[in-house]
Parts: sequence; C-alpha cells; structure tokens
Amino acid sequence: MTGQGINYKRYVLMPIRRLALALLVCATVFAQVPVGSIAGVVKDPSGAVVAGAAVTTTSLADAGKRQVASDDQGFFLIPTLMPGEYKLVVEAKGFRNYEVQRVGVAVGQTARVDVNLTVGTETVAIEVAGGDVANVDTQQATVGGVVSTRQIAELPLNGRNYLELARLEPGVEINEGRALDPTKARYTGVAIAGRSGRERRITMDGIEAVD
Repeated sequence: MTGQGINYKRYVLMPIRRLALALLVCATVFAQVPVGSIAGVVKDPSGAVVAGAAVTTTSLADAGKRQVASDDQGFFLIPTLMPGEYKLVVEAKGFRNYEVQRVGVAVGQTARVDVNLTVGTETVAIEVAGGDVANVDTQQATVGGVVSTRQIAELPLNGRNYLELARLEPGVEINEGRALDPTKARYTGVAIAGRSGRERRITMDGIEAVD
C-alpha cells in the first residue's frame, strides 16, 4: 500500500500540480492590464540634465505612490500606471521641489512631463487644467488613441453604439457588419487606414471586444 501511495503521488498528484502551475503562468502571460506611463527629462536652469533626481507619482484616486530616479541622461520613466490622474513631484539636492498637481494617464499612452528645476529650497507647484488634454506620445512608434470616459458620457451617439466613438481618431471608419458578412447584421466593424474592420484589435477597459 505504501508503494501504491508513493506511485499515486508521483504519477497523479505531481502532473496535476504541474498543470495547475502551467495554467497559472499562462493566465499571467496572457492577462492584459490596461496601463499607461509618465516619462520626461529633468534639467537645471542652464539646460543641463540632472541625474539622480527623485521622481514620485501619487495617485489622486487611491494615494498609491511610485518613485524612480532620473538616469545619467536626466530621463525618467514610471511605467505600468493605472489610468487616472496623478500628482508628480521631482526632488533633487540644491534645487526647489517641482510639483505638477495633475497629470492624466491614459491606457497605452505615455504622458510626457519635462521638468526644469530652479535653484533654491522652495517648492514650485504647477496646476495643469483640463483632464482631457491630448498628449503627444513621443515614446512609442505605434499609432493609437484613447476615448475618455468624459467623451463617452457627453458626446451624442447614433443608436448609443460606443464603437461609433472610434470615428474621433484620424483614419478610422465604421463598417456595417453586413458589409463583411451577411450574418453580421447587428455587428459593427472598425476600419483603420483603409483595412478591413475584421482585422483590427479592439479592447474595452483592457478586454478584447472583437466580433
């Protein structure tokens, strides 16, 4: 019986555990979290880059903090931030603290915040008005766009089909499903740069929403 027990553990339980571990790893790899980033360059009054400056973000939603240091080129990057608004503080020895009260982070976008420090011990605070100000993402070569919650809530829609909002992005057209497949009468295709609406990848809150 002991030998059978050992064989059962070795040949039955161990494969099950390995399968469970493999499924966990796959779930981790394929899970796509909708996140964004904040990046920029820290410089002194002369325009020289400042290395080792402490850059801290604080979420205005849950007060969560993240901190990084600028590198030898004065560059900093705070990745994998959940969409929302953040307070940004930059600190460096011999310089005044630099604060940006609100920086908007959108899904798949990198908000650019370049910092010009001034000599002294006081704090320089900057208030950025307008939560839906579009950022020019200079960190990625891909072309993409994000439709904000405010736009979804306030813009009129024909039939309340949220995919119609894709027209707000340049080069985007909406295809009726029947043009792609006669059985898709109630479907909508989003064509980008002239390509078929069935060849696009669409996510809604980070979840696949294609067909």
